[in-house]
Amino acid sequence: RIDHYGPRRFVALGFACIAIGGLLTLPVVAGAPPELTIVTWAIPGIGMGFMFSAVTLVVLRGVEETEQGSASSSLQLSDILGTVLGTGVAGAFIAAGTRAGPEGLGPALAAVLALSIGAAVLGLLASGRVGTFAALEDRVSAAVD
Repeated sequence: RIDHYGPRRFVALGFACIAIGGLLTLPVVAGAPPELTIVTWAIPGIGMGFMFSAVTLVVLRGVEETEQGSASSSLQLSDILGTVLGTGVAGAFIAAGTRAGPEGLGPALAAVLALSIGAAVLGLLASGRVGTFAALEDRVSAAVD
């Protein structure tokens, strides 16, 4: 299906799902039942599935076959760095909120959600720059010629 619709739509859908899931989770910070997060974080999980698959295909189709190992390792490194940085920053916010006392955890969680929603919106805006597979194939074939 990604060949039919193009990777740009899947990346945009992924970022949109992450932003929507973050927005739907905000009521938990205000006192809604925490069990709600099971449902609200399923949406970003689905979005990440759409996005990561599309990005992987774009990267691997955008390089020559002999360069796919290098491209794959670079992609893996960027995924891991993003996970580590996001977890570290979120952990720092939560730790600061916890140190502030019982009233500090809610605002810290809201800040983490706001940060993730902001990053998802930026990603959604940038998803328009994702190329189509036809453009990638033309560029690779031009490099081979």
